[in-house]
Amino acid sequence: MHISPRGAVVGAIVGAAARAAVVWLHLGPDVPRAFFVPSAAIGFLVGAIAGGLGRPVRGLIAGFVLSAIVFELLLMPCVSLLGTFGGAAAKQEFLWDSVRYALEMGAAGALAGLAGGLAARGKTHKTLE
Repeated sequence: MHISPRGAVVGAIVGAAARAAVVWLHLGPDVPRAFFVPSAAIGFLVGAIAGGLGRPVRGLIAGFVLSAIVFELLLMPCVSLLGTFGGAAAKQEFLWDSVRYALEMGAAGALAGLAGGLAARGKTHKTLE
């Protein structure tokens, strides 16, 4: 498997910034920074993985899937709890909001993978064995 150190670094930086920006857009600038850290950490890891692939299209797809799936794995249990303790209308609204938010998080991961893949273009790759 070929990895691109340059793509991984660029993807990690872009991923952390992009996922933190999505949180900032939804919660606002007055929220404590501690709210941004978990999402930025996930973006850092997702961006490093997707950008390290060294190819823009592969990075874009991997970044989107990883970022959106990680988000949904964390949020879907909340939807079922809301259905148990809340009404049907609250569950449906929360579900649609979470789908929209997952797509935004996926786009942030896709951006990270694309940026990492573009940064790695034409550079030498290291082989993991």
